[in-house]
Amino acid sequence: MSDVAGNANFICDQGEHWVKYFQWRDSRDEFVVVEPPATMQIRDPRRKMLYEMDDFSGIQFPRDGDLLLEIADNVTAGFFPGQYEYDLFVYSSGRRVRLLEGNFTVRERISLPSGINRP
Repeated sequence: MSDVAGNANFICDQGEHWVKYFQWRDSRDEFVVVEPPATMQIRDPRRKMLYEMDDFSGIQFPRDGDLLLEIADNVTAGFFPGQYEYDLFVYSSGRRVRLLEGNFTVRERISLPSGINRP
């Protein structure tokens, strides 16, 4: 198993219930078991934290090799539009592994919920 992270870029709209589901498979196309604890940090280019999640708040392991990342719409509504970076760490076979890294783009919401006026 390689210690090199895979790369995946994510896009999130403000106010979106953001969910990403994926599977980790090895070079033989077999599921790789991932275990808690897991952490994902989203940071701006100056390394300031935008959001952090773990297996108690947003990261789930539905089955062997599966990961589910989730950020509630009321949380993403508070994200400032822009370009961020993230990395995702999990445990596999007792070792901490950086599974993914990449860009996390937040797009500005155009439509606002009824009753909200933009200044």
